[in-house]
Amino acid sequence: MELTGPEKAVLMLLSLDEAAVTPILSELDSEEVRKLREVASLMRAVPSSALDSVYSEFVERSREAIAVPRGGVRYLRRLATRALGERLPLEFGRAE
Repeated sequence: MELTGPEKAVLMLLSLDEAAVTPILSELDSEEVRKLREVASLMRAVPSSALDSVYSEFVERSREAIAVPRGGVRYLRRLATRALGERLPLEFGRAE
């Protein structure tokens, strides 16, 4: 069974614990979340081997790439603000 990229993303996200998925979804924009919701609503049962393939592909691609999270500065600023209060965003600059 050949899955599309969005189908693989949905399968991976639905296989994870809610605590792991929440920060991932918070990094997506509303259009990306809408697309995942749309794909999830159209998906039917997939064999367990499909999930194994998705995990394997994820691990392989993770080994090949150096990940720089999209929105990394924004995310870092949000984390720092939670940890250190409102005084910190100026230290990280305003550019995103």
